[in-house]
Amino acid sequence: MKDVIKGNPEFTRKINQKILLNLILKQEAISRAELAKISKLSRPTVSSIIEDLKEQNFILEVGFGTSAGGRRPMMIKINKENIYLIGVDLNPDSITIALTNMGLRILDSVTASITSTSTKEEIIQHMFEGIDALLERSNFKEQLVMGIGISSPGQIDSKSGYVYSSNTIKNWNAVNLKELFEEKYKINTYVEHNVKAMALRELWFGNNQNLKNFIVIKAGIGIGAGIVTNGKIYLGSKGNSGEFGHTFISLDGPQCKCGNKGCLEAHADLVAIKRDILQLASEEQDTVWKSSGEITTSQLHAALANKDPIAVKVVEKAGAYMGIGIVNLIHLFNPEAIYFGGEMNKLWPFISKPLLEVVEQRTIPNLDSVVIRPLENAPSLDSSYNNIGVQSAAAIVFDKEFQIPIRRV
Repeated sequence: MKDVIKGNPEFTRKINQKILLNLILKQEAISRAELAKISKLSRPTVSSIIEDLKEQNFILEVGFGTSAGGRRPMMIKINKENIYLIGVDLNPDSITIALTNMGLRILDSVTASITSTSTKEEIIQHMFEGIDALLERSNFKEQLVMGIGISSPGQIDSKSGYVYSSNTIKNWNAVNLKELFEEKYKINTYVEHNVKAMALRELWFGNNQNLKNFIVIKAGIGIGAGIVTNGKIYLGSKGNSGEFGHTFISLDGPQCKCGNKGCLEAHADLVAIKRDILQLASEEQDTVWKSSGEITTSQLHAALANKDPIAVKVVEKAGAYMGIGIVNLIHLFNPEAIYFGGEMNKLWPFISKPLLEVVEQRTIPNLDSVVIRPLENAPSLDSSYNNIGVQSAAAIVFDKEFQIPIRRV
């Protein structure tokens, strides 16, 4: 979609275009007359914008609707099948790249593994190779791709697409992803922190799209929060809001990856849980864990499934710390809901009880009605299978293209 705004008339038309796209998106099919009535735009304005959107293949005419006394109206809908998105989801141990339609239905995907020794050049090359493979296997022209969305951990300037640094990926720093990808593919590219991308997916495609104030937590190797207020992602002054894992839980707690002590992340993410299991096992001379130099996530899941007392104790303690952090979020933002996602979502049966107990005990009255539950796959998505990470990356493009712009003066 064209994204250049010059002067008041063009800016106004851009806003009107996105208002109509949002209205069409929420309907199975709708007529021009209904769009004019709901949007309160003039019929000539609606007709002109709809013709532009048809030329850009954003909408389709799908047949005549029921007459209300005159001619039967031509119905229109979003053209999900002929416009595509590319999502790139970067994690500490892997990169997943997918081609989706505008309903986030995953059409094709590839995955590459990375390690703690991977250089940023190697990571970028994996991304390029994955996109190249998807484009080569598809049977359409690159011009039909609306955009590339990249979700990444780290300190990110989402406006420029620049990644400053990351605590979870060793060599991931000082790279302008937007510039690199737009130069190579000539496709609009948008970069966002991975947990904010998850919040965008929930905002546009989640089970409760009527919610306008909620928080998505991503917990795994690191902990972050995507904060939605009044239907918009809260970015902060430099776009780096949501560093939930680096809020302080104790004055002199364990050393965190960021260099400070006592961060929530140092108490309650996967790295902290595995560290504390080994430490407690050593103190109690536990024979099951004693010989473990390093705990894999699959070993942790197996231990919890077998109700290993040390694993259960440590994970429940992490859940209590997470509860303290969530109480702080509730008091600061007064959200309607908090969704718990990321790799630690699988630990929810063990984390949830201590977490919810702390929230119930510590949240002040009138703020304690917030819904707290695991982030779920959204049945509303047009998808044969759900991959929250890569769909979230694609949702970055969707949000940038469909959000109603706010003029900055």
